[in-house]
Amino acid sequence: GHMVGIRVSTGSKPIVEGNRVHSNLSYGISVLLNASGQFKGNDVRDNAACGVWVTTGATPLFDANEIHANKQEGVFVSDHGRGTFRQNRVFQNFWSGFRIEGEADPLIQDNQICDGKYFGCLIQRSGLGRLVENDVYNNMSAGVAISTFGNPTLEGNTLRDGCRQGLLVQEEGRGRISRCTIQSNNGAGIEIRSAGDPYLEENTIMEGNAYGVLVCDGGLGLLERNEIKMNRLAGVNVISAGDPTCNDNDVHDGLGPGLLFSDGGKGRVCHCKVHENAGPGIEVTTNASPSVTHNSIYSGHSAGIHVHDEGKGIFDDNDIFSNANAGVEVERNGIPMVRRNSIRDGRLMG
Repeated sequence: GHMVGIRVSTGSKPIVEGNRVHSNLSYGISVLLNASGQFKGNDVRDNAACGVWVTTGATPLFDANEIHANKQEGVFVSDHGRGTFRQNRVFQNFWSGFRIEGEADPLIQDNQICDGKYFGCLIQRSGLGRLVENDVYNNMSAGVAISTFGNPTLEGNTLRDGCRQGLLVQEEGRGRISRCTIQSNNGAGIEIRSAGDPYLEENTIMEGNAYGVLVCDGGLGLLERNEIKMNRLAGVNVISAGDPTCNDNDVHDGLGPGLLFSDGGKGRVCHCKVHENAGPGIEVTTNASPSVTHNSIYSGHSAGIHVHDEGKGIFDDNDIFSNANAGVEVERNGIPMVRRNSIRDGRLMG
């Protein structure tokens, strides 16, 4: 093979269709220096670096290519690279399926991104990008990872069946994640850590083998109007100085607590519906101190709110009803502040 299979630069606009681009000693296809072009139906595989590299203002269209088994990323978009990637199959690459960094801003729409040895998509080092309606599945690490000031927009993607998290936001990563389905991942559906601060709206986070959402190690995040259901552990778990804001979410039918705050977890929970969880609607323990206001916590199979073992927190103006155990249960040195709640129709005690 050559160093690079196909190199397109300085304003060129080729049409590249139906080629096999493989076994090159560096990139399969590189598009750089404001070049564009249309790349369709190519098989880009087994290259020693990435399958495709788009950089320095290039704006190609990649449509219906197979990009696989490359020794680094399937697609690397860097340094203000742009372009559109649609209906490609990006699979079995040794690093991430896509990596976006350096203020690169591609549109990635309706691709299959799967079976990777690392992340499905990694957006880092101030990478941007719009990821729309992609199916991201069965990657060895997170389906999508956002790190180091990455700030992409995700709309309508499915992040499923991953070996670890569906979505990981860490190291001051940001991002706006809307209307995604995050399902059946082995790790947390969404994990936010180390000052990650995404905006998550109208997503469905379901059927995970662990927590629906895990906020830890100083993770932040604003979660609004998400449905979090049928996860094996807590719907939302906040630990180790995690400090998210949860507004107007529906957290239900989990196999553990609805929301669990422990080990110094913080955060605000407002106007949420928390119901039909196997564990307590909200559980607070070990120096956690959330603010829980104006929520409906009902029809749980345990207590509505359970504060224990040095758990703290402020619980104001909640409607707590029809839970199997106490509406509010405090034990073993729990020290919550409980004010102006309606606590009714409990099936065991207050």
